[in-house]
Amino acid sequence: MPAIQVIPQDIRTRGDYVEVDNSGARGAVVSKRAVLWGQRSADGQVAEGELTPVLSVSDAKAWFGEGSMLALMAEAYILGDPGGELWAVPLDDPDGGTAAVRTLTFAGSADEDGTLALYVHGRVIRIAIAEGDTQDEQAAAVEAALDEVSDLPFASWTATDNTVALVALNKGTIGNLIDVRFNARGRAADEQLPAGVSVSVTLTTPGVGVPSLTPAIAAISGERFTYCAHPYSDAAELATIEAAYANRWNYEYQDYGHVVTARVGDKGTLATYGEGLNGPETSVVALEGSDGNTPSGSHWVPMVAAAVLAAVAVRTRNLATRPVDGAKVVGIMAAPVGERWTRKDRDALMKAGLTPLIGIGSGLVLEDMVTLYQVDESDAEDASFRSINTRLALEDMAVEAPIRVRQTYPGHVLVPDGTKVNSGVPAVSPAEIEGTISGLYSEWVGRGLAVDAVGFNKTLDADINPSNNRMVDIFLEPRIPGGYVISRWRIRFAL
Repeated sequence: MPAIQVIPQDIRTRGDYVEVDNSGARGAVVSKRAVLWGQRSADGQVAEGELTPVLSVSDAKAWFGEGSMLALMAEAYILGDPGGELWAVPLDDPDGGTAAVRTLTFAGSADEDGTLALYVHGRVIRIAIAEGDTQDEQAAAVEAALDEVSDLPFASWTATDNTVALVALNKGTIGNLIDVRFNARGRAADEQLPAGVSVSVTLTTPGVGVPSLTPAIAAISGERFTYCAHPYSDAAELATIEAAYANRWNYEYQDYGHVVTARVGDKGTLATYGEGLNGPETSVVALEGSDGNTPSGSHWVPMVAAAVLAAVAVRTRNLATRPVDGAKVVGIMAAPVGERWTRKDRDALMKAGLTPLIGIGSGLVLEDMVTLYQVDESDAEDASFRSINTRLALEDMAVEAPIRVRQTYPGHVLVPDGTKVNSGVPAVSPAEIEGTISGLYSEWVGRGLAVDAVGFNKTLDADINPSNNRMVDIFLEPRIPGGYVISRWRIRFAL
C-alpha cells in the first residue's frame, strides 16, 4: 500500500482525513504552441518585444496595427489553423530604414468598359473602368478604390497624373516583396485589361533595413513554442536565430522549437543559398521568382511563412512523425502554371536543404519539409536531422519522458537496484525508472511516434550517478519512424 504522504499520524481528533495524490494520473498532454515574429505599425497597441496571445484576427489588427506585417501574418496563420494556440511578438521597423515604393503606371485610354483586377499579395481589388477613361482617370480610379479597402500593407496610395505610388506600411527590405500585379488569374477567370489600356508595376524605391531580432528572441526565452515563423531569411538573420534556437535545445534551457521562414528567387540562386546553410532548427520555403524581389506567385513572404507554419502545425500537432507532404497551405496563391517549380527543380532545391511548394490548381501544398541541416561537423553528408518530423518527435520525447517519470515518482528516495524497502515508502530504483520509461515507449509505439520497443528496451539504461547519489543518469535510444512520402514501383507485364 502506498504511504500517506501529508496527513500526520498523531491526529487525536475524530474524523476522516483525505489527501489527494495525482501521481497516478499519467499521460499529460503537452501543449504545442505557435509564435509569429513580424513588424508592427505605429498604431499597434502592443509594444515591441511583448509576447502576446492572439485569439482572433480582430485582436491581431488591434494589437499590431491594421495592415501591418504581423497582423497579416496572424490572419494567414489563423485561416490555416483556427483551433491552434497562437502567440506573436511585434517588432519595430528598423532604425534608419526606408519604405519600399511600388508605382503603377497607366498608358492609353480605354476603348471599352471593363474591370481592372488588382492583386495585392493575392487579395483581389476590382476597379471599374469606363470606355473613354484616360490614363490619368484610370490612376484616379485605382486610388479611389483603394480608399475603400481596409487591411492594406501600405501607408499610402497616391495618384499623380497617370501613376499611383504605393508606399509600404512597414519599412525595410521585406516590403520589397509585397506582390502587386493585375489579372493574376488570367483569362480563365475572365481577368484582362480593357482594350486600349496598359499598365506596368515597378519597384521604384526599394525598402532598406532589417529590424533587430533581439526583442523577439528575448521575448520567448523560457517559453516553449513548438512552432515559429518569421520572414527574415538573409544569412545574417538566420545565423542569429539558429544560435538562439541551438540554446533552446540545450539542456540548460529545454525550450525547444522549430522555425519556418520563406525566400524568393530563381532555382540556381536559391540552391546556392541553401547549400551555404546548415541549421537543423530552421526550414526555408523556396518560392518561385525571377529575382529576390519579384515573386512569381501573388503572395507576400511573411504571410507565406505563417500559412506554411499553420499547415505544419495542423498536420503534426497530434503526431509529430506524421509527414507534412500534401498538407494544404490555406489562403496562398500558387505561381502561374508556366512559372512553377518542376519536379526536378523541387528535387534540386530539397537537396540544397530547402522546401519547395507544389502548385495544384491555384493553390499550394507542401512537399516533405526538410531542414537546412545537410552535413555533420566533419562536413560529411548527414541525414539525421533532414526531416522536420525528426526534430518534432525528439521534442515530444524530450518533454514527455521526464514529465512521466517525475509524475510517477514525486519526492521519492533514490535507491540502488535490489534494495528492499518497506511497503509504502516512497523510494525508486533505476530499474523501476527503466520500467516506467519502457511503458511510456510502448505508448509512443502505439501512437506512431516510435517503433521497435524490443530494440529500445535492449539499450535503455538508468543508473545512479557514481559521483552524486541524488542523480540518476538515463540513456534512451528511440527509433523514430519515417513518413510514407516516396515509393518506387516496377510494373512488369506480359501479353
